[in-house]
Amino acid sequence: GNTVSSGGTSIGGGMYVAGDLTLNHSTLSGNFANAIADAKGGGGYVIGTATVQLNSLLFNNSATSPDAEGDGGGIYAKGNLTLDTSMIIGNSAGSFSSKGGGARVVGNFTSSYSTISYNSAYGAGDGGGLFLGGSDNKIKTSTISGNGSAGRAGGVDVRSLVSPGANY
Repeated sequence: GNTVSSGGTSIGGGMYVAGDLTLNHSTLSGNFANAIADAKGGGGYVIGTATVQLNSLLFNNSATSPDAEGDGGGIYAKGNLTLDTSMIIGNSAGSFSSKGGGARVVGNFTSSYSTISYNSAYGAGDGGGLFLGGSDNKIKTSTISGNGSAGRAGGVDVRSLVSPGANY
């Protein structure tokens, strides 16, 4: 596995990927995106499809902005995000208008056998654990707990349709 830690910039604190990304047995921790304007993806910013699998960990990353958006503390996925047998824990997004302390997903989100816990969206934040924008989101056999937000939905804020049978 790989570890990316202690990186910082305004977009994609740990990594910026202008394509697809697959993380296997990897850790993104202690990274940050911080900017006066929008800060996105403390752990990572992915323009394509992101797959986080096989015991990967997104831990203690942050995206903050004092005057604009701080979105996706753990990861900001502009495309789809698949989380499989992995964890998004202890990440934060904070700003005037933050979304997705653990993850901000513009496309579709799928989670299997994973944990999204103890993430937060503060300021006027929505979706402490997840902020989802896709129309085909699936969550199965996963734990979403201990997340919080200053605005709407401490666990999951869905601004689209959730597939039938999704359990929160």
